[in-house]
Amino acid sequence: MVILNIIIKPVWLIMENVVQNEIGHEQFGLYAALFSFGLMFMVVADAGVNQYFTKELASKPNVLKTILPSVFSFKMAVCVIYPFFMVLAGFILGYQEKELKYLFVLSVIQSLLQVILFYRSQLQAFQAFALDSFASVLDKTLLIVIVLSMLTVSIDLDRFIMSRMAASVIALVVIAFIIYKKFGWTGVSFNAKGLKVLLKNSFPFAMIALLFSVHERVDLVMLERLSDEQSAGLYAASYRWVDACMMYLWAILPLFFARFSFYDQKSSQQQKIFNMGLIVSNIPVVFVCGFVFFYGEQLFWLFDKSTAGELDTMALGVRILFMAVFVQGFFAIGGTYLTSSGYVNHVNKIVLGSIVINIGLNLMLIDTYGALAAAISTVASTAFLSLGYIYYIRNKTPLNFSFKITGMLMVNAAVFLGVLYVLDKVIDLWYINVLLGGVVLLTMSYLTGLLKLSGLLEKKNAKRKVFADTDAKS
Repeated sequence: MVILNIIIKPVWLIMENVVQNEIGHEQFGLYAALFSFGLMFMVVADAGVNQYFTKELASKPNVLKTILPSVFSFKMAVCVIYPFFMVLAGFILGYQEKELKYLFVLSVIQSLLQVILFYRSQLQAFQAFALDSFASVLDKTLLIVIVLSMLTVSIDLDRFIMSRMAASVIALVVIAFIIYKKFGWTGVSFNAKGLKVLLKNSFPFAMIALLFSVHERVDLVMLERLSDEQSAGLYAASYRWVDACMMYLWAILPLFFARFSFYDQKSSQQQKIFNMGLIVSNIPVVFVCGFVFFYGEQLFWLFDKSTAGELDTMALGVRILFMAVFVQGFFAIGGTYLTSSGYVNHVNKIVLGSIVINIGLNLMLIDTYGALAAAISTVASTAFLSLGYIYYIRNKTPLNFSFKITGMLMVNAAVFLGVLYVLDKVIDLWYINVLLGGVVLLTMSYLTGLLKLSGLLEKKNAKRKVFADTDAKS
């Protein structure tokens, strides 16, 4: 799964840079703001169903045929409503006719992707991670092929958006066929009583989806509305690399979510999974952060149509933003554990506080600092979020948030960054420095015992024993 993401998603990232360079920062800034606006209200097309469904199936695999028809029917209904809701929300926010048309099409795309995520939740719940990994990259793979073919001729914002639509439709058809072959057709139904239970149980997940979406996407919308489309475009160019790095976390954290749910009543097993997640999510993220802190300007080599000032703004913005990524590499697993283990309402309160900080700082700083203001507010709000996770896990859950492991990870990161600092002073070739730094990071991870604590170095028969529980329960 990780290999697929490492291959496909970075390729798409480069393609998106090329597209922005071709259509310009202003046009791409409009697209990014509209796309983010849609993501802020994705809860309308999700209603918390995906996470709730994953949790229920992971802990009770035998309920698939019982609850799937009602859940699927509800999911289809809200996905149809969502694009029309977004047009109304966009009209209230002041978008004009052409912008509303873009918003409608982008919202349809998001509805299609939501259905794909719903299908993936079934695969995750039944621990079918190989198929889930294929589903996670299919739409991006198709999009790369379509956009590459367009770049040989010409591309503009309209063609780019329609490319996303075509890739999403094809991916949905393929994944729906896979689900049908694996699980069969369970039908559709509208059960009023069952729907009431579904909405009640999925509401906390809906709230956390809404709050996280607002937390992550409000910056772009505020930049486009309070500053201009160019500022939004420059911030989007920087934030794209945050998305790229976070793709690693978004790829592995749902797997830990499913495993936490699977061992819902076994705190000792959850502790092992948590420790593994803490280490596995940290080391690759720290490596990428080190590269960005020292050589962030290398990420914008494709923007040959940008001015020196624009390039400087994007490079500084990405360095600031990766301070937030660095923090996430240590503490994102905490949010995954809390969400999967029934502490959703408490997570919602923490995220809400983070949003207040984010929006407040944006209102104060955007006029002065433009695109950089959004980066600063993201770092501050992410730090608050992470501290909230630590406090709650340490004081309100049976899990032990290990300061020993966290301290070892911090020492590991400090040595790695220190090595990069020294190498940067004595060697001019950045890629040599990053390679040597990566070797040091891995060596330190082994010598400090972090790799052993993660469980990655266990023998195959031990791994078989761990996953035998899954087969027996299924």
